[in-house]
Amino acid sequence: MLLKAARLAPESAWAHLDLGLLYQEQGRPGEAEAALRRASQLAPGDRSIQAQLGGLMLSEQALLSVLRADPGNATALAKLGSLRLSQNRREAAEDSFRKALDSDPRNEEALTGLADTRHSQGRSGEAASLWRRALAANPSNAGTWRKLALLEQSRGR
Repeated sequence: MLLKAARLAPESAWAHLDLGLLYQEQGRPGEAEAALRRASQLAPGDRSIQAQLGGLMLSEQALLSVLRADPGNATALAKLGSLRLSQNRREAAEDSFRKALDSDPRNEEALTGLADTRHSQGRSGEAASLWRRALAANPSNAGTWRKLALLEQSRGR
């Protein structure tokens, strides 16, 4: 459906952005990158698209470049946090997640990333609260429901 939308509206940056995000969710990084690059070409000044592309490429330099131009870009901050968390740089990840949440308190990636960090630190109450906030932002996230259910089960609830 999104591929059809991108074909019907080939000059729509948003159609290509949505298609890229769908490909990313499906684990098709090459196609995701192509769609996001097209979206970026169609809307070169859109920092949200640049942040998505930077996050896909998982390039810290690309994300920092977006943040130099737009320091409060919650998407780029959350992606930077996720990248840093994957590199086991927990303090830097936490800082990025907190900044993302300062800009957008409902940023799902920042909420789940910070929750994952809190959980790994044994701070289960904080993790549960953050996962609940993430679910309020996106109730259909099965992964977050799973994490919260496992945590609640381990706490005997």
